[in-house]
Amino acid sequence: MKRENEPASQMEKTTRPRRLNRSGVRARAQILLGACKVFAIKGYGDASIRDIANEADVIFGSVIYHFGSKEKLFIEAVRRYFLGAPPLVNCYNPVLELGGAPSPQEVADAIHETVRQLIAAIHAPQSPEFLNGLILRVLADGHKGAQTLILEHFAPYQYRVMNVLARVCPNRIERDLHAWFDLFWAQFFYPITTRSLRLLDHGRERYSEEWLRYVSHRIAWYLCMPLGLPEPTGRVDRPVRDSIKARAAARALGDDYGPGAGAPFAR
Repeated sequence: MKRENEPASQMEKTTRPRRLNRSGVRARAQILLGACKVFAIKGYGDASIRDIANEADVIFGSVIYHFGSKEKLFIEAVRRYFLGAPPLVNCYNPVLELGGAPSPQEVADAIHETVRQLIAAIHAPQSPEFLNGLILRVLADGHKGAQTLILEHFAPYQYRVMNVLARVCPNRIERDLHAWFDLFWAQFFYPITTRSLRLLDHGRERYSEEWLRYVSHRIAWYLCMPLGLPEPTGRVDRPVRDSIKARAAARALGDDYGPGAGAPFAR
């Protein structure tokens, strides 16, 4: 509302959102990127505005000017780099676009494609290196604002997917579908929460594309089983690599380790 005797130009200055010039836009993006890296390593609680300013190579006041507080910056980082990633925005489309009366195989393949897109959005080589750590910190640190943002973001998609599954799998009651989504998220978060352990075991810095294809298919297959759906097409054999587990099993089992008894450890 316009204040009495206030010039229009002054009123606009007090109500119009702040506009940034090119350098301001660059600084904001630079701060956001630096914040993601710091949050991914230190978590929300241990990260400081000073840490973020140093990582972004800006002055302390610039962080406050653009974001106001560490909490607002954390939530914006989650919004921009996790929820705003294009593959995440569109990942449910293969299931949501199932029309008419799809065959069980078509449903299974649509679930597979959804899982593949979700996994790729977080772990593919072109994904930001810090993204896995950022998501892990949201889960572990218990920041209610960021967690609420994630719940509210995915809820509409989840219920739309449940409506599709109720139509194509009519023998599953609503309680079963809620339980299925619990399984869905548990499987999705598995490569995130165990990432450092799995990479250490196999001596890698990042998940290989071969392993991502393998795990996407396996997760989708596990999700199809409770729905009575067939295995998705496109099975990928598990990549065989030397690992800490394989060497430990060989030492512990001796002659009992090898083809047959020991083969699972080698993988």
